[in-house]
Amino acid sequence: ARLTFAHQYDRALVQLQKTIEIEPTFEDAHESLALLYLRTRKFEKARAELQRPGLSADLQHTAMLGYLDALSGD
Repeated sequence: ARLTFAHQYDRALVQLQKTIEIEPTFEDAHESLALLYLRTRKFEKARAELQRPGLSADLQHTAMLGYLDALSGD
């Protein structure tokens, strides 16, 4: 998360992908990756990340999907 806030998106992307490769069910990593995609305006990738099978459909995901819809015009 610190890399994202420092606008080091490429490094953050690599770290999050490594984390998910090691621990595929780590939801915080998936949420952080979705936020990274939102910040870089990769809306379809963000949506796909939030809608991955096996992730819980908690309130934060729902709120993030609504925000994504608003940003992407869906």
